[in-house]
Amino acid sequence: MLDVYRPESPKWDTISSLVDTFDWSEAVNSTAVDFFTSKGVSEKYIFELIQPASRVNYGQNTDEINGLSAAVSMATSGASEIEGGNYQIFEQFLNHSSATVYLNTKVSSSR
Repeated sequence: MLDVYRPESPKWDTISSLVDTFDWSEAVNSTAVDFFTSKGVSEKYIFELIQPASRVNYGQNTDEINGLSAAVSMATSGASEIEGGNYQIFEQFLNHSSATVYLNTKVSSSR
């Protein structure tokens, strides 16, 4: 991940081009469970270490979040926070997206 923040890093204009540049397609297009399992990581490690980190950082389990996001949640070295809470980043994404947000609404799956 640190390669993204170096001055000599390739430039990118979209998330898709960033994923392509750093060859992250496999991690982005699979759940964290599938991604880490394919890399030889034990399910015990995934569910006891990676999943708690993904829950703390993103509020999602490893069978719901993609592999890249789960990997990022494990990168604690040099981690920082936003005063008032990191959730504000995602709140601003929603505010600027023109999406309709339904808080405290029950959602059911047709699966």
